[in-house]
Amino acid sequence: MEAGKGVFSGKKRAAVCMGGAMCVPPEDCGGVYGYQELLELRARRAKNPNARLNAADRERLAWLGEWDTDWFDLSTANTELGKVRVKKALEGRVV
Repeated sequence: MEAGKGVFSGKKRAAVCMGGAMCVPPEDCGGVYGYQELLELRARRAKNPNARLNAADRERLAWLGEWDTDWFDLSTANTELGKVRVKKALEGRVV
């Protein structure tokens, strides 16, 4: 494979995803810590659906909706990565 070429389309790419797991964090979830809190909240809710939640947690779950934390699609990931192009300064270099 030539440096800078993606294995899927042959177009110059900044990155190619070879595999993965889990969905990307939802937009505006509060960064890394907010994402971790959402994962923990979903896990607590799945473990005990009848547990009482405070108003803030109920609101966060309502905002989150049916977001699937386990969803991952390699084709979609590479489509999104394919939108990122290698800058001229990096062409020809092995990065």
